Amino acid sequence: MRISISAAVTATGIALIAGVLVTLVTGAGALNRLKVNGPIYEDIIYSKDLIADILPPDSNDKNQNLFVSHFIDQPVSGTTQFDLVTIQMS
Repeated sequence: MRISISAAVTATGIALIAGVLVTLVTGAGALNRLKVNGPIYEDIIYSKDLIADILPPDSNDKNQNLFVSHFIDQPVSGTTQFDLVTIQMS
């Protein structure tokens, strides 16, 4: 059985068009699911908000407040900021 050149070219063209259409439909579906304000994005935001509600505040906030209150309560002349940070850390 021999296939003519025109039949082979037509079959290849149809297969190529079908592949491009499948790729476009799959890409559009993925884009709709993954875009900002899409369903997966909303799940990520809800999870992030839940974790933020459950976890205690960062200890960095406490250290920064302590550091600033040290400047307000006890201004020390002749020391640098690095010295004050070292004092607070120890």
